[in-house]
Amino acid sequence: MDALYAPDNTAELAALGLTPEDFGPDGYALWPENWQAFALFCQVTTQWRMGPGGIAGLDYNVVFALLDRSGGDWDALFADIRLLESAALDVFAKNAV
Repeated sequence: MDALYAPDNTAELAALGLTPEDFGPDGYALWPENWQAFALFCQVTTQWRMGPGGIAGLDYNVVFALLDRSGGDWDALFADIRLLESAALDVFAKNAV
């Protein structure tokens, strides 16, 4: 999720002896088996629920509608999207000002 939501992490990578180029032209690698969940997650990244403390999570009504139309394994895709959501929330919390 850092690749999508975090500021430049070049210094953190350098501490590990890595560069952004080590992860391909876009700075990250996506395995083929994760593509459908990632594509669905990208479709709902404008559908965050907001609470008094900021972003609370995804609007699952929108997620469910997309899952119903996806033609994939609904339960597995939902679990994957929740994992991506959790990672995004961690990045948001880490970068909150």
